[in-house]
Amino acid sequence: YYADRVMELPLSLFAVSLGTALLPTLTQLWSSGHKDKMLELSSYHLKLIFFVSIPCAAGIYFLAQPITQVLFERGRFQADDTETLAAVLRASAFLVLAASGVRILAPCFYVVRNTWLPALSSLLALLVHVFLAPHLMKTHGIVGLTLSSVVSAFVNLLTLYLAHLFMIGSLRSLELLWSVLKYFVCAAGMAYTISVCLPYYDQFGLVLLSRVFLLMAIITIASIVYFMLANLFRIQEAQVVYDLVVKNLKRRLGK
Repeated sequence: YYADRVMELPLSLFAVSLGTALLPTLTQLWSSGHKDKMLELSSYHLKLIFFVSIPCAAGIYFLAQPITQVLFERGRFQADDTETLAAVLRASAFLVLAASGVRILAPCFYVVRNTWLPALSSLLALLVHVFLAPHLMKTHGIVGLTLSSVVSAFVNLLTLYLAHLFMIGSLRSLELLWSVLKYFVCAAGMAYTISVCLPYYDQFGLVLLSRVFLLMAIITIASIVYFMLANLFRIQEAQVVYDLVVKNLKRRLGK
């Protein structure tokens, strides 16, 4: 339950928002006969969501314990509970990637008035989860249950992606794969930065206030490194995300 609450933050901020905003635009393009532009936009949004979700997943994975300590470790929630939740969070981190991709691909089928394929894909993923969960729980406990959810989510993503290729059209797979590989390289640099900063958190994060400050500082530094590497690789999605963040900040500040 606690892990789900943490995972909802990046999913609701990025995946749900992008998927919701994408649907009316795709519908308009499809109804007006601009299928090529629709496919181009779908591929672009997949790259955009992976550009955001990959560093989110890496951040959750490598900062699982500090995140758990800052959000939950107080009162009856003790250090042993932190260790358990952190392990679940590390496994759940990969769920961000699959769930984000599904949020982009599923609306593409609704646009072409195909509602049965997403339902069938979800059913297949559910069957995989029902079969796999008991086996993984025997060896990995509650973490096994989470891993089963991750595997089923990727089954859903892969099914939707392959169905899109055969039933709707190409999503520029090679270009998408090359972009995702560059995102992973940038995320690896970000993860290395986190590993360098974590000893300072362990050393000075003795009380809640210092933990909050250090965690926010690590997240900020890691994000800067990720965007710097993205600019080094000339990843266009970095500028798009930066402009969106600045635009939202200006709107909230009333400028």
